Amino acid sequence: RQYAGYVIAGGVTLLLLAVAIVEWRYGLLIPTLRSPAPFAAGQTGGFVVVDPSRIAALTPDLIEPGIGRLPRWLVSRLMPYEAGSAAVLDMDGRQVALTGYLNAQRLAPLIARESAKADLQHHAPEIKWAGRAHEIRPGMLVVQGAIPFDPDAEQSFGSMWDTSFTPVPLTAEGGHFIEAVFDNRRGHAYLISASFLRAYDIDLSENQHEISLSSLQFVREARFTADFAPPDTFRMKLVLDIVPEAIDRLGVVNLKVGIEESINELAQRWRDDLGLDLRGEARWEENTIVYEYQLKSARKLLRLARDGKLN
Repeated sequence: RQYAGYVIAGGVTLLLLAVAIVEWRYGLLIPTLRSPAPFAAGQTGGFVVVDPSRIAALTPDLIEPGIGRLPRWLVSRLMPYEAGSAAVLDMDGRQVALTGYLNAQRLAPLIARESAKADLQHHAPEIKWAGRAHEIRPGMLVVQGAIPFDPDAEQSFGSMWDTSFTPVPLTAEGGHFIEAVFDNRRGHAYLISASFLRAYDIDLSENQHEISLSSLQFVREARFTADFAPPDTFRMKLVLDIVPEAIDRLGVVNLKVGIEESINELAQRWRDDLGLDLRGEARWEENTIVYEYQLKSARKLLRLARDGKLN
């Protein structure tokens, strides 16, 4: 009996040590702090922010069937705070610098170890990766890469835009499942888009859409949002802010129609091949072109994306 206290104390100590080791290895019990995105919005030509909590009701559809159905309370505690990416013009290196990040709420050590195993160069050889995913602060995992400038677009960029002024940075509205912001007031989004097309060997002229890229000179900024609307719908909106003097120009008209046609072609293919129903319209609102669409069967879309069957 005189040793019972020591035994209990020793047992508690071992239990606490085991819990500490598990927490150190997996980060399961104690949530990390939410961190700001690892880039400055004012320096980017474009960025994407994803808030997984906005589709908490749909997360069971993203889980592999073999894992089973996890309780919603557990899913909400394991779900990352935020994920996203940003593209910045590196004028000295003549490249588009890319940053991808994941702000994990829990399991950050485990995610970091598993992410480090991914062969990014194999999966995305078009991008020159700076290294494997790494943790820059607790819960914040970052991966960086770059693609070279498109030489022709770089020349156009230098002649068509005044880069001497610095406008007020574009920021995210917040409150959306997905929000993408592209800043073209100094031509950055144009050069980024053209460089991606070149990196992925996409020849717009073969599809008679070369006018769409050149028409970006008339777009000051673009903002895309996607939100879940219960019980099973995604609502998507794309807004293009057009230079007022260019509203009636042929390039802008062709840009509006070209995007409409591309979305309609995608909707038809999804309807015929996948049974997904994407509907909507485009309209003018003063100096902006607004595209609004709804996609029914949101759960089916997520399952197809999870299984790699979304084309």
